[in-house]
Amino acid sequence: MKEVGVTPRTKPKAVRRKLKRICAGEYFRKVVRYEVQSNQQATTQVRSWSDPEKYRRLTQHYFGLRVLITDRSE
Repeated sequence: MKEVGVTPRTKPKAVRRKLKRICAGEYFRKVVRYEVQSNQQATTQVRSWSDPEKYRRLTQHYFGLRVLITDRSE
């Protein structure tokens, strides 16, 4: 996973933009959630969590269902 590169003084709007780009993957955005907060001292905080139930459903229904068929010998 890419490093977010967020310092405590990064503006919340910039943090949200970076996180949106990181979480843009088809399945990743369904499993990972985040919340961006800032306080009066202009400190930006990110809280992230995952949904284990959605992850379980994804692993049962989608992961491993694609098959690659080729006629290449190497």
